[in-house]
Amino acid sequence: MKVTDIRLLSCIFRQNKNYKGTGEVEMATNIRFGADFDEATKVATGIIAVVIPENECYPYSFEIEVGGKFSLEDDEIPHIERICGINIPAILFPYLRENVADITRRSGNSPVHLGTINFVEIAKQKKLSVSAPPGITKHPYPNQA
Repeated sequence: MKVTDIRLLSCIFRQNKNYKGTGEVEMATNIRFGADFDEATKVATGIIAVVIPENECYPYSFEIEVGGKFSLEDDEIPHIERICGINIPAILFPYLRENVADITRRSGNSPVHLGTINFVEIAKQKKLSVSAPPGITKHPYPNQA
């Protein structure tokens, strides 16, 4: 598998102007991921996103999506479910984590450091899917500029 592109697809950040809290806040995060495979081009496209919802008790809310394109060799295609369900999100997650830490730090707050995710365990808990689950933006992946 060859990484052909990784990029930030979207970033929506809102500072909560009414937030009066001090110190650390435990915020609920929702991380979603999905991937599609085009058999004709042998290209897998993955998206991973994190959401911290609007909440009066949170200093901010955001949604950040990172996407990637991956070229596969013929001998990798039989393993497409594992590649799309485990490998691609595991490759994209550090890019998502970096964007989250950077945007929260630049907002004047302490950076949010997302914890590690064991995508193998997630795959064991649910059936692997090659299509994007509900909640993942299903927009066409932008062409490289």
